[in-house]
Amino acid sequence: MKKTVIFFIGLLAVIIISFTGCKEEENIEKDEISETIAANLLKQGTADPELLLGEWSLIKFAYTPDGNEISDRRIISYNVQPIEHPYLRIPSAPTPIENNLDDRWCLNYGNSIWYVCSLTDHLIKLEPCGSTYVGVPPEETEVYGALSRAYSFVIKGNELLIYFKKGDDKNLLILEKL
Repeated sequence: MKKTVIFFIGLLAVIIISFTGCKEEENIEKDEISETIAANLLKQGTADPELLLGEWSLIKFAYTPDGNEISDRRIISYNVQPIEHPYLRIPSAPTPIENNLDDRWCLNYGNSIWYVCSLTDHLIKLEPCGSTYVGVPPEETEVYGALSRAYSFVIKGNELLIYFKKGDDKNLLILEKL
């Protein structure tokens, strides 16, 4: 009986370890894909933080499988008051260490959501840190989720492309300089 229990415990340990190994390999593979997409997008434009500054109108979501082709563009709908056109205000990039509210990125949609921005070359991390929260429309939730999962950015002409991870049918948020 004791040998049987030890056998099952050992078998269970082997199964758990094998599943954990598969998940780690899957994460490594996804990270490599994200790096490839970000690098390919960067070839199409620039990642100059100075060019980020200003206001950017939210235009559309899109999908890129590899960073070279952009397909499935879907215009972002907005029927929220009082904002006529939702936009992202970027007063500084990256956000200074002292992190004053005026230095944070601000998504103005039906609500206002502030983000602290960290940059490393073309890689970006936006951390939400403050918001008004009144009746959030589904479209705003999609934009919020995309910005919260931002991985890289590139500026291509008057467009800002933000590539975000974990998007099944969309992984790019496209904004236009106001």
